[in-house]
Amino acid sequence: GALRILIAAGLLCAGCSQAPKPSTTSSPTPAAVIASASPSGEVGYAVLIEQYQAPVPETENGWPILKPLLVPPDETTPPLTERLESLDKPADLAYFDKEVLPKLKEAFAKPAFFDPHPLLSGRDPLNFHYRDLRRLCDLVAARADLLWSAGKKGEALELLRLPLGLAKAMQSRPETVSVNLFSGPSYANASLRDIADWASDNSLKGAELDQAAKLLAEYRPEYKHIIETISVDFAQFESSLDDTD
Repeated sequence: GALRILIAAGLLCAGCSQAPKPSTTSSPTPAAVIASASPSGEVGYAVLIEQYQAPVPETENGWPILKPLLVPPDETTPPLTERLESLDKPADLAYFDKEVLPKLKEAFAKPAFFDPHPLLSGRDPLNFHYRDLRRLCDLVAARADLLWSAGKKGEALELLRLPLGLAKAMQSRPETVSVNLFSGPSYANASLRDIADWASDNSLKGAELDQAAKLLAEYRPEYKHIIETISVDFAQFESSLDDTD
């Protein structure tokens, strides 16, 4: 029974696609490359750049919801990750449940999570907040642990949906290798750790085992994104060479 969850968790973390073969043509510009995926799986730079830079309606983007918590309006207000280091104190737990968790549920349920910007090296405005987001996912996992210990297993598993949702939202467009490797798996691991722990001590069984299996299946990775991720680094290089700044 629990072995099914461990296998599913392993599959969620795994990626098994070959990188696209580099083009043999000489320095094509984005306009000159193919505008669609080739039979070998390669994706043209022009397509990747367009997908990366495409605007997203604010109603579908989770980042604007969390931005006020991670980017304070002034220097006198500490960011959320400094104000809330753990859930050990009752006051911190109450603050997390009342002020933070509702925002996380809203933001991490959105289909996208990024700040639109040009695909240029060093221009990603989210760079400084990836660790903050990972910390938030760890707090969610810690809250799920508390619920699990209190016997509220269904609620605990539903809470683990949040980090998995964020990881999926980060894959809503092609990404650079560094962002994909650091952010997506890190967020998902917050949930996978808890599920693996509950499976290893045999407390995950019955209805909760089925619930966990469905949860992992719902948020399994898109392997197409892995192919695009490798290619987008070259697209970023191409864009940066053409940027005079």
